[in-house]
Amino acid sequence: MATPRRAIFLSLGMLLEKVDATPFIGFLITKAKLKNASFVLTPEIKSAAFELAEQLNQEKILPMGSSSSKGEESKAIMSPAESKMDESPLEAIFRKELTNLFGLKNVDAGEFWAAWDNMVVVGEIAKKIKLLQDAHREHKEDSFELYTDSNYRHLSKIAKVAADSEAKMTANFDRGLLIERKETTFADFPLSATCITKQDIASVINDMILRATGKVFNKPEKIILFFGDPENMIDKDLRLKALEKLGKIRARSEGVNIDIVLQNRPIEEMLQKLYPVVEKVPAPSMAPG
Repeated sequence: MATPRRAIFLSLGMLLEKVDATPFIGFLITKAKLKNASFVLTPEIKSAAFELAEQLNQEKILPMGSSSSKGEESKAIMSPAESKMDESPLEAIFRKELTNLFGLKNVDAGEFWAAWDNMVVVGEIAKKIKLLQDAHREHKEDSFELYTDSNYRHLSKIAKVAADSEAKMTANFDRGLLIERKETTFADFPLSATCITKQDIASVINDMILRATGKVFNKPEKIILFFGDPENMIDKDLRLKALEKLGKIRARSEGVNIDIVLQNRPIEEMLQKLYPVVEKVPAPSMAPG
């Protein structure tokens, strides 16, 4: 019996050691309390900060109080010529708006972005990429695609660490090039990113599903989407936002033969779930009694 062809979508985060925003938020709170000892991180400030981060991930930063309800994007989009700057115009707006939320002004850009970059701990990404590549070579009937709800700074850090660890990689995270191409690959696997498409993660995954189901040749019989389990998130607000994203993904994938697997475990366990190892039972001894 032929093995069914599957399209497997997994988060780029599954190749990382961890992504943790807690130290970055702590960095801002510490700065805010040094200036104003009575500062409190209210739910309103936290919600606005999360919204700004989402906008950065979609390259759509809007100054507070602007016509965000009309869906107008910032004009400070990075051009290819500007891609070598330490801080793009878009990122400068983000830094200013976020620090203003915490009652801060003139926070050093270098210090701010160092704390921001430290959210992502890449870890042994070369080892995990090899595991994925080996699985793909062994199971050629399956295709793998990566997705990420992320921003260019974090993608650049991941790409640099992967390149430095000599992982085979075709990604080129030059900002201007990516905006022109609207696509890229990471370690030979297609990568869809919110900051490239300027869409939310539900739309990014929906587009991946449409591409897979719209194929004429090598069309998958099933799609398997690995998505982080919102219930494992400690922060209640982040958990609610993740559940909202998951709800959108489920609604848009109705009628599609898709399994959505909620998992926060390492890629090793994801591969074990996809390709379980069946232990062979020794044949009974035929020795005469």
